[in-house]
Amino acid sequence: YIVNCCVKSAHALYAIALVLCLVDWLGGSGGVAIGVIFAFIISIANTVALVADIVAQTKCDIIGHFDLVTKFNELGDLFDIKHPRYQNAMQNALEALIKTRVPFEINTGAISRGYRTSSYPEQSILDRISNAGIHFVINSDTHNVNTIDCNLTLEQERLDKLGYKYLTTLKDIKQYISSL
Repeated sequence: YIVNCCVKSAHALYAIALVLCLVDWLGGSGGVAIGVIFAFIISIANTVALVADIVAQTKCDIIGHFDLVTKFNELGDLFDIKHPRYQNAMQNALEALIKTRVPFEINTGAISRGYRTSSYPEQSILDRISNAGIHFVINSDTHNVNTIDCNLTLEQERLDKLGYKYLTTLKDIKQYISSL
């Protein structure tokens, strides 16, 4: 009853956030190389049209893996998701993608693989998306038949409690997309 199928998906922040993760892992704040990398990231983040253009170029039905870089960073060991440079890049991309009105994926795949104890995107991102009136699609992103339903019911219950809107069938997704 919860969508778990191959739907075109835009991996919006992956490249930007991966570089941010690497930069913070390397120390984050000093050196010419670090400054050049952050300048590159900021230039990408400030060109939000490129991020929003992902939807136009791919004609995606779902924005997937929005903050994939946090998949291995649930405890903040690799980098600080509250760091202003990360927040700025993330928020610029998020706002550009929200304007497209395309639903966002909530992904439980990292839970089934033992990388996380909670789904992603993280709560403040979900709050912003929901406050904008955007729907969600809950997905286990499984690569194993034994975990196809990993935490899907728990996520659905959580979204119900929060009052978030989500789509549960491919038909619902297509209907929602066609109304945009």
